[in-house]
Amino acid sequence: MNEEYIDKIHRYLAGTMSTAEREAFETEINENPELQNDVELERLLLEGMERAGEAELRQTIGAVHHKLTAEGFFQTGAAAPVSTLSVSHLSKTSFMRRIMAIAATLVVLAGAVWFFTRQESAAVDPNALFSQHFKLEQEVQRAKTAISRLESVGMAGVQTAEDTLRQALQHFEAGRYNEAQNLLKSHLETHPDDQTAQYYLGIIHMSQERYAKAIELLTPLSVAEGSELKNDALWNLGLCYLKAENGQDDAREAFTKLANDNEYPNHRGAKALVEQLIPKK
Repeated sequence: MNEEYIDKIHRYLAGTMSTAEREAFETEINENPELQNDVELERLLLEGMERAGEAELRQTIGAVHHKLTAEGFFQTGAAAPVSTLSVSHLSKTSFMRRIMAIAATLVVLAGAVWFFTRQESAAVDPNALFSQHFKLEQEVQRAKTAISRLESVGMAGVQTAEDTLRQALQHFEAGRYNEAQNLLKSHLETHPDDQTAQYYLGIIHMSQERYAKAIELLTPLSVAEGSELKNDALWNLGLCYLKAENGQDDAREAFTKLANDNEYPNHRGAKALVEQLIPKK
C-alpha cells in the first residue's frame, strides 16, 4: 500500500480529516473493497495498540510497523498513483502480506507484554523487601508493653534482673542501642534463657545491619514451643535471611510456616509475601 494511504487511513480513523476530505475518502472506501479491508485492518491494529496501554509497548509496535513498512510489507511492488485506488491495486498475495504483518505485530505485542511482566515479577529486591517489612517502630511498641510487665524497682535497693532488663528496654525504646545492647549482653550472661532479652538483642543487631548475629539469636526463639515471641522471632528471622547470601530459600521456608499458621495474626501478610514478593523458581 502507498505510504500516503496509510497516513490517510490513520487520519481518517483518528477523526482529524476535514469534512470534505472525510466525505471524499468515505466515498472511495465504499467504492473499493480492498480499501475497506485496509481500513479495517488498520483499525484492529490501532485498537490493539491502545489496549496495550504502556507507552513503551506502543513505541515497540510503532517501530515494528515502521520496519515492516520499510521492508515493503505494505507495498504491492510497483508505485501506484495516489489519487485513486482500484480493486486491482492489491493482489491476494499483497492482502495476505498485510495479514501476516498484522499477525507479526501482534506477536511482538504479546512478547513485549510477557517480557515486561516477567521482568517486573523477577525483579525482587531483597533490600527493598526488608525495608518494607522490618518495622522497628512496632518493636518499640512491643518493648513498651514488656517494660510495663517488669518490676520497676528491686528489693532493698538491690538491682534485680528485672531492673536490668527494664533499663535495657528503656534504652532501646529511646533509640540508645549501644547502651541497650551492653545491658542485654550483661543480662544474658547471668540469665542465658531470658527470651525477651535474647529477642531484643537480636532486633538491635537487625537494626544495625548485623544480620548474621541476629540470625544466631532469633533462630532458637523461632522454634521455642510455647514462647509468645516464637512467631515474631520467625518473622524477623525470615527478613534477616533476605539479607543473607543465598538466603531466599530459608526466607521462603520461614514465611511459609507463618502463612500456614492460622493462629498467627499476620498469616495472610506472610502468605502474600511468599506469593508476591519472593519469586518462585
